Amino acid sequence: MFEFIGLAGSICFAVSSYPQVWYTIKTKDTKSVSLSFLIIFLIGAFSFSAYAIMTKQYILLPNYLFCALGFTIISFYKIKNLIRGHQ
Repeated sequence: MFEFIGLAGSICFAVSSYPQVWYTIKTKDTKSVSLSFLIIFLIGAFSFSAYAIMTKQYILLPNYLFCALGFTIISFYKIKNLIRGHQ
């Protein structure tokens, strides 16, 4: 039972950014996304990834890296829009 709960939580965490990623790619709209949130989240995800590597808990890596990939895509669009003055 604990394994199922952990697996369900891991899957939800790993895919949590992808509805926003899809919306951002489709509309190119990032006005309501906070750049500071994205930066803090990415720092946290990469820190957790480093922790997983250092403690040899490799099973955690796909979750953090998959989620970080989604937020990296959103960050790319956010910074691109800021440079173009769309925000």
